[in-house]
Amino acid sequence: MGQEKRDITSRTGESFPGTATFRSVLGDTLWWQLHPHPELLDQTAWIISFHELTDTIAKKLAKLGLPSQAYSLILQALAANKFAKFKGASSLSDKAARKLIPYLQQGLTYDKACEAVGYNHAASKFHGREIVNTKAKFKALMDDLRQDITNPIAKKAISEGMKQLWAMRNRWGLPGCICIELARDVGNSLEKRRLIERNIEARTKQREKERTEARALLSLEDVSDDILLRYRLWKEQDGRCCYTNEPIAPYLLLDESNMIQIDHILPWSRFGDSSYNNRALCFTKANQDKKNRTPYEWIYTTKGPAAWEQFSTIVEGRKNTKGIKKRNFLLKGNHETEKRFRRRNLNDTRYAARLIAEAAHIFYPVGQRAEKGGTRRVFTRPGALTAALRNAWDIESLKKIDGRRIPDSRHHALDATVVAAVSERELQKLTKSFQYNEQIGRPRLLRNIPPPWIGFQDELRKKYAALLVARPERRRARGEGHGATIRQIRIEETRPVIYERKAIDSLKITDLTKIKDPERNSELIHALYRWIKAGKPTNNPPRTPCTVAHEGHLVRKVRLMTNRRPAVPVRGGMADRGDMVRVDVFTMHGKSGKKEWFMVPIYRHHVMNPARWPSPPNRAILANKPEEQWPIMDERAQFHFSLYPRSYIRLIKNGTIMEGYFAGSNRATASIALADPNNTAQLHKGIGIKTLDLFQKFSINRFGELSLIRQETRTWHGLICPSPPHTHYD
Repeated sequence: MGQEKRDITSRTGESFPGTATFRSVLGDTLWWQLHPHPELLDQTAWIISFHELTDTIAKKLAKLGLPSQAYSLILQALAANKFAKFKGASSLSDKAARKLIPYLQQGLTYDKACEAVGYNHAASKFHGREIVNTKAKFKALMDDLRQDITNPIAKKAISEGMKQLWAMRNRWGLPGCICIELARDVGNSLEKRRLIERNIEARTKQREKERTEARALLSLEDVSDDILLRYRLWKEQDGRCCYTNEPIAPYLLLDESNMIQIDHILPWSRFGDSSYNNRALCFTKANQDKKNRTPYEWIYTTKGPAAWEQFSTIVEGRKNTKGIKKRNFLLKGNHETEKRFRRRNLNDTRYAARLIAEAAHIFYPVGQRAEKGGTRRVFTRPGALTAALRNAWDIESLKKIDGRRIPDSRHHALDATVVAAVSERELQKLTKSFQYNEQIGRPRLLRNIPPPWIGFQDELRKKYAALLVARPERRRARGEGHGATIRQIRIEETRPVIYERKAIDSLKITDLTKIKDPERNSELIHALYRWIKAGKPTNNPPRTPCTVAHEGHLVRKVRLMTNRRPAVPVRGGMADRGDMVRVDVFTMHGKSGKKEWFMVPIYRHHVMNPARWPSPPNRAILANKPEEQWPIMDERAQFHFSLYPRSYIRLIKNGTIMEGYFAGSNRATASIALADPNNTAQLHKGIGIKTLDLFQKFSINRFGELSLIRQETRTWHGLICPSPPHTHYD
């Protein structure tokens, strides 16, 4: 048992220490009592490994039929956090392990034991496959991968990884070897990954629904991802601050006053979790008071047990806060719990990286592969070692400052440089040093390691500064064609008026002037006026006027006139537009003879209704004007190109050069937004295009190299657009 405390069999993981802990918790008597029933021990270990909440573990263990004393001892150990390291999974199933153990006990080596059972320890789904050296064979390989891989995250990662390797092979030839960095830990449990796969389509539909709701609530034409996130959290928290439980007015979601912020429930710097389940909406003051603490550390230590009990009751009663997020709010963990959470919250890339490492072998001739006794061509690098080398070579500041990651996608190139700069011999030496320090309890830091060559850091910093992150255009038009809410539209006097229903709780006195048919509804308007003046008492809600037939119904919503313009006609009403698919850029000569730039917005409902739109729209946005007054891009206009999300563009306005990825347009102001090439979250908004001195679009290849697109052909559903262009509008 003493040896079990040292994990001498694997490069990573805690399988031996975990087994030793399990055995010490049960004691020798119970251990040997359960020893003849390995399936029961495996099921117990699986439940402890892949569940976070103690209550969930207790419920599942209770169904196994464990001896009562063993059940009690395991629960006590869980409460004492003794199973903090007993997490994760091996690459072997328990079924395979049971088949191998008898042969290993006979003294056979692992490869011989595999051979005796009928396994090939070096085999993969690519084992023995012929070399991929033509475009047709590469296409066949990608088709096979898409069919074989069910995990959507891994499917996308391996698809992009293999395309990048193929592009590099075509440009520079077959490399002497390929080195692939592996993730340090699995980011999500098996249960959560399966849940993500099952619900990915449903979640996409839900996001579209929430975006429509946010448009209606905030009276916006377009809802950015930042506003959508704030709205989702606001809705989930019943419109209240997650910490103080004070109401948050909807207009604050626009974030113009910075009165609210999105907080990491468990501090990111300590737990490494930036997922939606670790984010919450709160007032800025509460976030500042909480600082770098968990809710328990902040509330219990500064406000006392009574305040914590009150907070816990509020969280438990919040019906839309469930599962992992509720656990994060109520976590009382210690330092070991924090370290365990941080390990589990790393990105889920190990599976994809392993598949890429297997697939990369088939770029080499069969005789050159290690599986056939040839020279090893594909190597993997542990991510933890890459991080340690960045520190040792004094280049960590390019990726992190004070422990916080810099929002810059170029850090992937930085890691690739480190991976490429370490030979396999050096890696083995460093890994042994790394493991030794880990086993004797020393920090796993690497010091006094010389850089690959003199001047390495300076050369790397110069190259790093010149990098440009390549992102593909997103040309797909998936999603809803229009908003889900269909509003009533009436022709009143000279213009159409759109009405929408609004809850009385959010009514203001000024809203009463917008109620539909004010003369017919005068009594209702007076009742609402009195109710609002009285402070909106919940115990005395307003009612419709009494009649002989009934005494009046409770009023919950009223129909108000809006300033909305007609958008998408649907079943006699109007719905909001969906997202833009693209904008088509034209030029026309103005009255002074100078060239002016215009853009025509193309929405999903245009693309999805070819019967109504046999050719694309041709009215170009005119700032602060209704759509019927927008200019028509007819034969006098020259089409230049179409802009999709992540199209790379360069502008010159008043002598200032701006460039980056296209990040959307504003139809109210005839302006566009640009995203920083290396950090798409950093936007430059409100760039008016009409008077631009220069407007260019570029293609960008997989190596970040730009090529000017001098002229595109305007297309519609894959066909060249007819001339003259379509002249009606929506």
